[in-house]
Amino acid sequence: MKIAIFRKLAPAATLLGLVLLFSAERANAVTVTYTFEQFTDAPTFPPLGGPIVNFTPLLNVAPDSGPASFQANFTSSPNPAGFAVLNFQPNLLLSGNGLFTSVAGNTLTITLNEPVVSVSLDFSTRLAATLEFTSLSGSTSVISTSQGGPPSPSDLGGILTFSSAVPFSTFNLSTDTMTAIPSDFGIDNLTLRTIPDTSSTLTLSAVAALFVFGYHRFRRERMAA
Repeated sequence: MKIAIFRKLAPAATLLGLVLLFSAERANAVTVTYTFEQFTDAPTFPPLGGPIVNFTPLLNVAPDSGPASFQANFTSSPNPAGFAVLNFQPNLLLSGNGLFTSVAGNTLTITLNEPVVSVSLDFSTRLAATLEFTSLSGSTSVISTSQGGPPSPSDLGGILTFSSAVPFSTFNLSTDTMTAIPSDFGIDNLTLRTIPDTSSTLTLSAVAALFVFGYHRFRRERMAA
């Protein structure tokens, strides 16, 4: 009787085990995105259709997409108010709101309340420049190129991506024009991927392994009988 019941349950148990094992691999990390659309009072540019109200520092900002528990601080140096949220589309990569330089020559620092392992973003530059990304886990840079869009003031920009096996929670963005003239820049569609939750992964993997082990043990005992 027990064997008959287990025979009926074994395939379902194996399927559940495989689902749990797959979930353990896939349900590790969370992806969050900042499009800056939450700043509904951002003025349209150009022309400047109203006062700029959302200057850096922007603190404890939840993502536009993703859990509200994830938060980021956007700060600027040497000018603390060096960036602002504007409704501006300098090239075809950016749309709606973005975070743009209000005073050229500043570095944007983004500090997160949770470590991440990857970053991607769309950007624009007013002049031909290199957007530079730096963090304790590594650095990268992208040369701005024409991305299409309005001819004025510039359609230069690109897509910057960075990933690391070593998690990080702070990174800097700045531009280098190879001249004495700094370039304005802006970012949009900032996407971050958090580190895996190893505790939940291990739990799901252990449960999955038990289900699969139980089914194969049943098959061996059945064949030996």
